[in-house]
Amino acid sequence: MKNYPSRPSISSSLSSDLSRREFLRTSAMAAALVGVAHPFHILRAQTGSPNEKLNIAAIGVAGIAKGVPAWINQHHRLAAICDVDEAHPFGSENIKIWHGEKGVPFFKDYRVMFDKMGKELDGVIISTPDHSHFGPTIAALQLGIATFTQKPLTQTIDQSRRLIKAAQETGLATQMGIQGHSKEAIRNMKEWIDAGLLGEIKEVHTWFFERGGGSDASGYPAPEPIPSTMAWDLWLGPTREREHSSEYYPTSKWRRWLDFGSSLFGDFGTHIIDGPFYCLDLPLPTRVQVHTPTLYKFTWPVTGKVTFDFPAGEKHPAIKLHWYGGEETKPLLPSFKDIDPDFDPLNYKPSFGAGAFIVGSKRIGVIHGLTCDNTFILPRSKMAELQSEIPPKTIPRVKGDHSMNFTDGIRDKSQQPCAHFGYSGRLTEVCLVGSIAVRLARPELVYDPVKGEFPGDDEATQLAKGFKPRQGWEGLA
Repeated sequence: MKNYPSRPSISSSLSSDLSRREFLRTSAMAAALVGVAHPFHILRAQTGSPNEKLNIAAIGVAGIAKGVPAWINQHHRLAAICDVDEAHPFGSENIKIWHGEKGVPFFKDYRVMFDKMGKELDGVIISTPDHSHFGPTIAALQLGIATFTQKPLTQTIDQSRRLIKAAQETGLATQMGIQGHSKEAIRNMKEWIDAGLLGEIKEVHTWFFERGGGSDASGYPAPEPIPSTMAWDLWLGPTREREHSSEYYPTSKWRRWLDFGSSLFGDFGTHIIDGPFYCLDLPLPTRVQVHTPTLYKFTWPVTGKVTFDFPAGEKHPAIKLHWYGGEETKPLLPSFKDIDPDFDPLNYKPSFGAGAFIVGSKRIGVIHGLTCDNTFILPRSKMAELQSEIPPKTIPRVKGDHSMNFTDGIRDKSQQPCAHFGYSGRLTEVCLVGSIAVRLARPELVYDPVKGEFPGDDEATQLAKGFKPRQGWEGLA
């Protein structure tokens, strides 16, 4: 790509002739750090030919992101890779291949990467743990770089709202990693519901059974020496100081700890609740009830059964959405046999370890699979009779996969990716309301969707607002 406007540095290592006060006044990060309006339009990258390859960087190249550099290289140009751990089983292989053998620039600190290469980047794919999603995402947006961030978008409600605002102000392409949102199935169900095939929507049941319960940790892990390959301070990022331990990583060990993960809601709820949230155009909830509260001090409990109250929207009346998290809740979910005696889910592929029932006055819509893999209507015996009622496909379909939808949005600024932050930030907020409820083990919490607060519950509201970042990470949490 070419014709880039000038982008200022965000390095935390300030030169001797630039004071911190001058840095805050002149840096593109000033808007994030002190909340001052910024002329984002000056920072937007200029696109060239629709067929021209984009310069994309990858922040996080291990775990679920092990295939990201290869995907970027296949479709575009891998401009840089960034990871704090050179010895991660998958990350080290990516660093060896792309940096060691192919010469792609490698960084441990995304701030340094943006300093040195920000002017060259069209987009970035961020695949870090939940607690460090916000920092590189807001930094990229401030520098005019389109951003794909894995789910959940953020770890706090306040962070999600700030990213929504930044994305709206910049007009940059944004995407959250909920692959099901790019699929045909979710659009089919929305068209069926909008056409009235299910009748008036009564309630929703969502579930994830592919994980069992467990017990809280007895304390934080015992400190271990920091390996020479691991930048522990960078891994912690803005979150609270913790002694190093390999019990926090690699892969997804961090997900179970309160400081670093976001519960089953942040992990799988973002995939599964996406279906009904999108298909029903749900507003934000006003109340959440935890039917099986369990208070843990160090780690996330399995969520159990949780109920969200959504107020009436433009298309549907007030709706209760029930969530069943963990295999222990399986007996609580209405069974397929109760709904349709002739349907046997055991003979249906893939399995029904995750999905959603959307219960209407006429029929029940089913979205099943972890990422909205398939949709149909129960009773199945009536599907043939419904063929004449199936509406035309009016919702635009995504060409290619979820990542291609993101890069297509970079090339064509008039087409925002389907899971842009304006949508996925609100979905993340729903899931974080659930996370806060199960973290505090409150049987019930009232939520103010306008203010993003829990009236009368200061502790819950503080979790919605987030924590004070460590020194040197201000504006990145």
